[in-house]
Amino acid sequence: MSTYTEPLVALARFASPVEAHLAKGRLEVAGISSVVSNEASIGEVELLVASSAVDEAIAVLGGTRAVRALRSSRAPEETALCLICRSSFLIPEEGSAVWRIFRGLMLSVLPLPSEWFHSRTVRCGVCGHRWKEERSSRDASHGVLASEQYGDRLRGRRR
Repeated sequence: MSTYTEPLVALARFASPVEAHLAKGRLEVAGISSVVSNEASIGEVELLVASSAVDEAIAVLGGTRAVRALRSSRAPEETALCLICRSSFLIPEEGSAVWRIFRGLMLSVLPLPSEWFHSRTVRCGVCGHRWKEERSSRDASHGVLASEQYGDRLRGRRR
């Protein structure tokens, strides 16, 4: 087992350990060492790399759905920075599995706005500092988020 002298950063999240190990194999072929985290737990499995190798690892796995999802779920890099280390690699946290199950049950039984149950906690991918994210008017508008996510497809159909 190798030791890491710099902090590890979550590069991607996968639904199963098999997908994470396949991505880890692609990184090892490129000469980037990585660690699969939470593989024995129920829920998402994370692929961790050294903070200095993040850009190279994204170049190797950039087309992977899990890397794209993690990069798109991050806060905008030009406005959001970690308060401690000033890093722009921010990861929104969903909460525990118990909270996600409770949230799903509540939303399926009661007609409540889903914004009430979404976590606004952000974690720095470099130093691990956590804080509550301030809500903005952008978060309340689902149309803006959908157009950002599917912008190219929507623009193509309109013309």
